[in-house]
Amino acid sequence: MNNISLSPDSFGFDIAYWNHLPCSIAVHTHDFCEMIYVFSGTGKHVTEQGVYDIGPGDLFVIPPHRGHSYRDRKDMALVNIMFDLSRLPYPADLLMSDPYFRAFFLPNESISDDFKIQNKLKLTGDDKVKIESVIRKMLGEYHQNKKARSVFLIALLAELFVEIIRFCSAERYASSKDLFLLQNILQYMSDNCAKKLSVPSLAKKFGLSQKNMERLFLEAVKMSPISYLIDLRLNTAAEKLRSTKSTISEIAFSCGFSDSNYFTKMFRKKYIVSPRLFRKNNAHDN
Repeated sequence: MNNISLSPDSFGFDIAYWNHLPCSIAVHTHDFCEMIYVFSGTGKHVTEQGVYDIGPGDLFVIPPHRGHSYRDRKDMALVNIMFDLSRLPYPADLLMSDPYFRAFFLPNESISDDFKIQNKLKLTGDDKVKIESVIRKMLGEYHQNKKARSVFLIALLAELFVEIIRFCSAERYASSKDLFLLQNILQYMSDNCAKKLSVPSLAKKFGLSQKNMERLFLEAVKMSPISYLIDLRLNTAAEKLRSTKSTISEIAFSCGFSDSNYFTKMFRKKYIVSPRLFRKNNAHDN
């Protein structure tokens, strides 16, 4: 599997327009975010989890280090906008502070590709025209050696980010709101995993019925909310076992387990070994 990197001479951005591509492209990864917009034609996008139809107006993001490819392309024209937030010459924290940006560009890794693709943006009408206009300006500027070229490209990329954030929050793209809602719930659970959380209280907080919340989790992360919470707590505990000298009981309680014996049982079920042996095996990480 090939891994693609941005040039070290770039400012964390690159763009490529593809037309008349071969029917299939080999599986590859990259160490940057790759935003794809389909101008025309049809094809299939292949990820580690499945195969998905793509067509005109589709706009989606492949996160770093995710293997993917394309196949069965027919008259497809698309653009790849590649960027590394850590290298872009403006404060990435301004973007990261926006929940819609995080949900679209950096979704939680637990969310399945099925759910991400199902809730991708499929632009139509004036929105499609607007995005294509910005992208064509980027392509035109990219291929010309004009004064302050890099500055203009960064400005256009920022404009593109803003337009996508606004699309994600618009009522006309209601499907993308499920991704945003789920991202908010997962972030809240991560920030509060040590607290007493229940499905009814979480559902009420985010304006869902308990049944709809359970359905959302089963569709998106392939497990129930409680199973996800336990898994989240175990992951947090594993990290604390690696990086702290706290006792196992202290770690169990700090991660939301009121019974250290139950914690040990669940930890062994997930990691095969006991918390004590896990810490011993990972002592080099301390």
